[in-house]
Amino acid sequence: FESPTIAGLSEHLSQTRRGNTLPPITPVSRNAPLLLSFTQQEFWFFNQLEGGFSALDNMPGALRLEGRLDTEALEQSFQALVQRHENLRTCFPIVKGTPVVQISENRHQLAVINLQNLPPEQQELEVQRLVDDDAQRPFALSKGPLFNITLLQLGVESHVLLFSIDHIIFDGWSANVLLSEFSMLYNAFS
Repeated sequence: FESPTIAGLSEHLSQTRRGNTLPPITPVSRNAPLLLSFTQQEFWFFNQLEGGFSALDNMPGALRLEGRLDTEALEQSFQALVQRHENLRTCFPIVKGTPVVQISENRHQLAVINLQNLPPEQQELEVQRLVDDDAQRPFALSKGPLFNITLLQLGVESHVLLFSIDHIIFDGWSANVLLSEFSMLYNAFS
């Protein structure tokens, strides 16, 4: 903004490169409450208009996994991902009348539901019911966690991984990043 023209920006970049004067990237202090970004404020506001428990901003998904699955590696991958990304540990309590960003320790558990004893046609109906329920389950922004992940066991080599995450901590662009990291972590742990 200090160099609003292309010529001014070009000169600024040239001087910056010559002098190596880029400011260092420093972590934000966690000693004081963090403020919501503008976009988070919008999501929080609209959530409050819906009574504080709305599933409108849920970003649900389901992955069918066929073949041998290492559930221990899946759990380790999930825990590592949550530990690696603060947004997956974020909630938005109200402090002195203002919503703030609170980053918690990892309190997430991979839920596992065994559907192996059901006949195939009943399994599919139950999977669809669980997918729908998961997508419609609202998150409490003030408490968290703001996502769910559930493994449905259909057979020895057949699973469905359900996930739902509130848009206040996640966007569509991040989905590929998250899935890529999850896949790399799973391969490493297995």
